[in-house]
Amino acid sequence: MTKWLVQANSASHVGLFREPCKTPVISLNKRITMNVRALRALANLATATALLLMIAAPTVSQAVQTDDREIIQVWPGPAPGTENKAMVETQTEGNLPGVGKVQVKTNVNVPTLTVFRPANGKANGAAMVVLPGGGFGGLAWDLEGTEPAQWLADRGITVFLLKYRVGHLALAPGQAPPKDIAEVLRLMEPARLLAVADAAQALKVIRGMAGKFGIDPQRVGMIGFSAGAITTLGVVLQAEASSRPNIAASIYGMPMIETAPTSDAPPLFLVHAQDDGLVPAESSTKLFELWQKVKRPAEVHIYSKGGHGFGMRRNDLPIGHWPPAFEAWLKSQGMLEPAKAGSLPVPTAN
Repeated sequence: MTKWLVQANSASHVGLFREPCKTPVISLNKRITMNVRALRALANLATATALLLMIAAPTVSQAVQTDDREIIQVWPGPAPGTENKAMVETQTEGNLPGVGKVQVKTNVNVPTLTVFRPANGKANGAAMVVLPGGGFGGLAWDLEGTEPAQWLADRGITVFLLKYRVGHLALAPGQAPPKDIAEVLRLMEPARLLAVADAAQALKVIRGMAGKFGIDPQRVGMIGFSAGAITTLGVVLQAEASSRPNIAASIYGMPMIETAPTSDAPPLFLVHAQDDGLVPAESSTKLFELWQKVKRPAEVHIYSKGGHGFGMRRNDLPIGHWPPAFEAWLKSQGMLEPAKAGSLPVPTAN
């Protein structure tokens, strides 16, 4: 089992490592030179998140649970690395052109899993973890969270929507905004590491509760959007085999680390729009090539129009065809089939 070590370097910087204590993140200088266009995308992502939050600012309210879905704590106590931070979680609503209203959660310091169960008699024993995006400054809660979660649950999959820590960007009070790519990377990396730690721990919790939810611990997938996809790829590329999802999907995402997939990397599904102005579509095609090199299953779908942050809403554009393609891929991976006899653990009490 993977053991994550979260080490505090300062009040606002933390480092996450997997034993043995060897950083999986490449050096800053190497990151700056490896792919300038991809690195600029990170700056765009952070800027877009800030703009979304500013648009939504007039309707800020303290976050509340709006339904009776089961909520699971990701960590048994305070999340490691941010134990001493006091934050008031908030929810905002903005209106994005072409997408519509979007609910955004910010200042998240207590990561949780919200459970979406299939209708009675429809559960097939498979599970998926959903990670919304938001540039590590917020979470697009409905667009990239509750909506894909319900879509998956309607197809018999038990879904766990991860509210990972956001709002921990390492910008000190009064500090000027980042001036270059190197500063953007320094700003986002601690937040990415926190998100990866939450996602890896979430998989551990879900598999540990497989009996309660009637799921097969060997049929647990993960899908992320934008920064959620960056987080998903972090788990896939950095975690030990026992702590990875069995399948993974990256929707308009990119890796922030230069780490090759292992020979037993999980099957990968990739979606991007060619006209994505924040994260270049080449990010997905390069990931496909990396999976090809290690002879692991991968499927990539690039659509001519869709931009960034489309979720499952842009049915008016070519990108709107990706959900049916994803459904076909899930079926090919055995995620939509009924559980095989003997594959599910013995049910446990609540």
